[in-house]
Amino acid sequence: MENKLVPGKMLLHITMLSSLVILSGCSTVGDKEESKTEATMPATTGDGVVLMSMDGKPVITSDGIDEEFEVFFERVLEQNAQLKAMLQFMPNLKDELFENFFRGLVNQHIIDRYITDKGFSNSQEYKKELEMLMMQLKHSLNAKYFVKELGEVSVSDAETRRFYEEHKNEPQFMVAQGGIKAIAVPFDSEAAAKAFMEKVSAKASEIKQIAEQDGLGAKVRELLVNNQGFGVDPKLRDAILAETKFPAVKVFNTDDKNHWVVYMSGKEEAKYREFDEIKEALKGELAQEKQKDLVNAELDKLRAKYKVDVNEKYFEKQQPAENDEVSFADDEDCDCDCECGCELERKAA
Repeated sequence: MENKLVPGKMLLHITMLSSLVILSGCSTVGDKEESKTEATMPATTGDGVVLMSMDGKPVITSDGIDEEFEVFFERVLEQNAQLKAMLQFMPNLKDELFENFFRGLVNQHIIDRYITDKGFSNSQEYKKELEMLMMQLKHSLNAKYFVKELGEVSVSDAETRRFYEEHKNEPQFMVAQGGIKAIAVPFDSEAAAKAFMEKVSAKASEIKQIAEQDGLGAKVRELLVNNQGFGVDPKLRDAILAETKFPAVKVFNTDDKNHWVVYMSGKEEAKYREFDEIKEALKGELAQEKQKDLVNAELDKLRAKYKVDVNEKYFEKQQPAENDEVSFADDEDCDCDCECGCELERKAA
């Protein structure tokens, strides 16, 4: 039978299956000694049609894998809301996943048999890694049940709307930032700025074309000035933002060597992502934050209940003593071979 799994997907599938089998506990054939490290996955068998055999012995049967797949599929849906939504539009998707699941299971049984035959599973290195993986899985499962015990959190539409309105000026909610649209031309002297100002005052909207005619085209800056003000001199930004009447053209002096003729055509309102467009995603993020707060609150209670004491000093970075100082020796006293003429010394008073 042709294996339709590409290598990358097969590797991912093998990883998922390994975790699934450990957590779900497949049906087994025969008893195993507890002291022996077994690398072979338990057979997925029942009374149905044999789908895979090894050395003439059934390993996977139709009814055995059906039950195993349903457990796997439900867990995948729990962790992947997008896949759940896709099922509505792709009715054959579950069948395709089942076939991939089966083929991945076949590959896993082959690999497991090989590892067992080679005796790798009896090595100390293998046993140590297996023990670590089992501990990680146990921690993960314990965390799942801990969160489950705390109960589900809910976020109302009103809460979501309130958060949106309070934070919509943040970059993640904006399609385009608002601000004052401006064209600025810099000059080295106030006199030159004023002379250019007189030239453009009657036709300020053409400031860019006039600057190009005067050979200043390379210096022209088209700006959208707002409180973020990235890449704009703070003094110039504040001066532009202080304007309330548009259109306007003015000279702004930020210091003795920087003088600007600025044409401000008007304000451009910020554009935001529609609330309905991001409501569900935002609600999910808020629920996660609520869940995190709930978990932290419960952990604080348990720390007190179990009298948990953490040695925080162990993690504190050692700071230099207050009386330590860094000084430079006099050039005359320097006997180093470098060309700097001095030696950096750390002296303790």
